[in-house]
Amino acid sequence: MKDVQLRNIALMCICFVMLVTGAGLLIDEKSDNRVEANERKDSEDGWFAAEISQSGRVVVTVANDDPRIGPQIPVTDQAVNVDEQVTEDVTEPYIMINEGNAIIDNDRWRELRGDYSGVAQLIIPPLSDGEEIAIEDDYMNKSLKIMIDNCSDGDFDIGQFQRIAGNIYFIGDVIPEIAGDAVKKVKVVSKDSDVYEGRFRKEITVKFDHIYAYRLHQYADACVVDCSNPHDVYDCIMVVDPGHGGIDVGCNSTGGKCLEKDIAINIAKKLKEKLDKTSIKVYYTRLGDDSLALRERVGLANDLNADMLISLHCNFYERYWVPGVNGVETLYSSVNKEKRIASKKLATDMLDGIVDTTGMRRRNVVNRKKDLYILRNSEVPATIIEMGYLSDKNDLKMLTNKKKIKKMVNGLYNGIIKAYYNMYGKVIE
Repeated sequence: MKDVQLRNIALMCICFVMLVTGAGLLIDEKSDNRVEANERKDSEDGWFAAEISQSGRVVVTVANDDPRIGPQIPVTDQAVNVDEQVTEDVTEPYIMINEGNAIIDNDRWRELRGDYSGVAQLIIPPLSDGEEIAIEDDYMNKSLKIMIDNCSDGDFDIGQFQRIAGNIYFIGDVIPEIAGDAVKKVKVVSKDSDVYEGRFRKEITVKFDHIYAYRLHQYADACVVDCSNPHDVYDCIMVVDPGHGGIDVGCNSTGGKCLEKDIAINIAKKLKEKLDKTSIKVYYTRLGDDSLALRERVGLANDLNADMLISLHCNFYERYWVPGVNGVETLYSSVNKEKRIASKKLATDMLDGIVDTTGMRRRNVVNRKKDLYILRNSEVPATIIEMGYLSDKNDLKMLTNKKKIKKMVNGLYNGIIKAYYNMYGKVIE
């Protein structure tokens, strides 16, 4: 019965809009001034909403009393000119989903909206004197950690956590039934401050639907974290994957003193020092002794739609007493037909960069087809770099000696710079 009543109300609203505008309006099939009615219904939960729009702009919203969408969806207050196109660019007012006091009201949102390019904004109450805020990107888990130090225990609880996605305003915890929220989970932990005696440190962990680039803005009336598609922020994005890690040690040198996982992470950290000075945004699958599944490693590159993925590894020849088995080789896969040419170019450029810089033996660029999980499942240009043989004493020195490691790092760096130019025509500075 309630659904029938709402439909009748919607029809009456349409008639009212048509009567008001009909005197001066002839609806042309080619005109953008058409009036349309839409409905949203959930038969299981029993809620219904009718929406009347003109020129793509909502004019009237009518809903039943479901607490998730009813009273919290207001009738919009936009003026509609039916005689001519609306030319004024006005920021859409947001729609409040959850009950609560918004930190940023609609008027303030209109002022701030131009500061952001992201798909969502996290909104936190303003800091009091002495409070400190920092953010930490945990992109491997699609999460952001917001840390607020020197605060009171009751400050910054989950009820004060707010965000805007598009023009929808969310307050507090996540409601899975409501679409459009970029945030999938929020966790707030209160700890004793390590710096300020008698004060607290709040850690807000926010789980997202995608990987975002985060930028923190602080105002007198709020703190806002802008969440953007990384490609809207960075011109060049790549992934470096130090192979193995944790319980997976990889291969090791004769006698077991040098482990592949340790060599890979050591070289990756030194490479990071050089790449941090460039315009490339680099994501690392690990920078510690972490165990990672192969799907997590390649998944990072795919989720980012990275320009390239390079995975750092070492070789070992079981008959280590046989001399002459040494050198560098790079691997790629031709499984992905769209990326096989680019992957081969990347593998070739990386091999050239290392060999030309270190003087190590040049082995081959090898098509491993379906053999290796990372290569066959990568949706971006990818290569595995076998930086040398741990079974060969000269290669081992190149990978472990402090002075010689610099040559390997420079070779990797030169290969990346070369690949960006040859593959994308980009000069990295």
